[in-house]
Amino acid sequence: MNKNNIEFIQGPEFPDSLAMLFQKGGKYQKAAERVYQAWGKANAGAANFDTVFSGLTLTNHGEDRIAHCRKFDLTGFARLVTTYSNNLCVFLFAGDHDAVDQWLNANKGLDFIARQQGSRLEVAPVYVSRRAEGKIGLIHSETNWMSSGPVIEQLPQRYQDRLLEGLGDDVVALVREVKAHTAEEIVLDIAAGIAEEGQADAVLDVLLKLRSSDELGAKTRVDLYSNQARPVDTLSCDEVLNIVSSDKTVRVQDIDPVLFKHFIETADFKKWMLYLHPQQREYVEKDFSGPTRLAGVSGSGKTCVVIHRALRLARGAADKTVLILTLNEALARLISELIEAESGSTRPQNLVVKSVFELIPFHTIHKA
Repeated sequence: MNKNNIEFIQGPEFPDSLAMLFQKGGKYQKAAERVYQAWGKANAGAANFDTVFSGLTLTNHGEDRIAHCRKFDLTGFARLVTTYSNNLCVFLFAGDHDAVDQWLNANKGLDFIARQQGSRLEVAPVYVSRRAEGKIGLIHSETNWMSSGPVIEQLPQRYQDRLLEGLGDDVVALVREVKAHTAEEIVLDIAAGIAEEGQADAVLDVLLKLRSSDELGAKTRVDLYSNQARPVDTLSCDEVLNIVSSDKTVRVQDIDPVLFKHFIETADFKKWMLYLHPQQREYVEKDFSGPTRLAGVSGSGKTCVVIHRALRLARGAADKTVLILTLNEALARLISELIEAESGSTRPQNLVVKSVFELIPFHTIHKA
């Protein structure tokens, strides 16, 4: 496979959005096929941005709801949303006019940061408001009515310290009064009372993210403010080539094109859930000397890693039983179905999937 001169990655919502566009059929299916053709060129190692998107036309009106946006018109019926800067292109979303407009509104202020992981770089989304524009410039924030107490307490103390360092006690007290139902106007007023502009912007965005209980989004914003991560538009060309797949973004060239096409055309979520990119495969193949915890956000592929790892262990030790234990029966059934989809008639008989309630009879729990 050829190595791209620029890097192409995709966001977490891109595959589902493209599959939904394809499944609508007719003119929308043709639009989805055009997106897949562009994606296929990036997957095969096309040399530059113009080659990948040749034949697609940028929309007449610029798009400023997200940073560095390049929005393409798809036969007049649909749109493809990407970002492009410093030799890094991100496939973000494909859909009809209304779906794209809704997605852009929900992701207003979207940009991307890069975190150093040894010699490699991982890319993640970050959301930044345009505070000078007032309420219309704010990133999307929905009240989580299930949340109680000060939203800042959702952050680990080290993140709170980095965000609030140097602020007066009166401002910190106001920050600690913000709850999920606190109005956006009040959060804006708190930010307006912070002298340092960069810190004011960060406090605003973090509180807005925490109103929605988006702890990961809040942490990412703190990392950007405290220089623990960098905007991708500051990366050099050489640094861009060190980007690897991560929880939130996947290199297009790490994806099996046959499997991706199958997912787009059939929306077979089982096949997609079972896809391993190289970083995940490391954990499947690695041997550990004792108990090991696999952590990751929702949708990062933990279940996929567990299934492939369990299959490897079961096939490698036929005289031992390998157990996958879940917290509920629904997840146990799903994992069992995914194992069947992956292995079929070759499923190891020594691989067992149970919920904790199947392992420990209910009456035992009840008596305890």
